[in-house]
Amino acid sequence: MIVTTKTLVAVAEAMAEARSLVDRLDVLEIEQFLALNLYEWGAFNSRGRKAAVGQLVDAYNSIIESVETDPSLRMEYRS
Repeated sequence: MIVTTKTLVAVAEAMAEARSLVDRLDVLEIEQFLALNLYEWGAFNSRGRKAAVGQLVDAYNSIIESVETDPSLRMEYRS
């Protein structure tokens, strides 16, 4: 599986095809990948999805607090 930006999906698919790997790889845009995982983590319902987003934001902010010096990189989530 390749997870990449929207602009590089076509490049990844072309490279996989050139190497005869297209049937062995899935190429996903990062936004699609995150959305699919949030739906799954949230048990495919609204309440669970909101909780999953909150957990993701909390995990992200924890990483920012531990490795970054710029607190403006933190995210705020209002459910």
